Amino acid sequence: MNTKFKLFFSLILIPQRIFGVWLFYFISSSLFSTELSAKTVLFVVLQSLGVQLITLFATKTEKMQEILKGTDVSVPVWFILSGFFADLLFVTIDLLI
Repeated sequence: MNTKFKLFFSLILIPQRIFGVWLFYFISSSLFSTELSAKTVLFVVLQSLGVQLITLFATKTEKMQEILKGTDVSVPVWFILSGFFADLLFVTIDLLI
């Protein structure tokens, strides 16, 4: 991936991270009586996005394609799935603290 594509892909990840964090907080607030503050949601979104951007810029596409070879998963799909996992992880950590 060239740098322009990575920057464009990074901009696409921002609304995805906001939706992912909101989704997991919505589910957890339905199951438990937790109060959400905008500061908490923003902090978790930034953590999740930061982890995913570091992964995106540290990974070469060819290496990722080789790792994902034979799984029918493309690199963008892998980033979406890994992003939702990062959201779930950070929301869970935030709720436990």
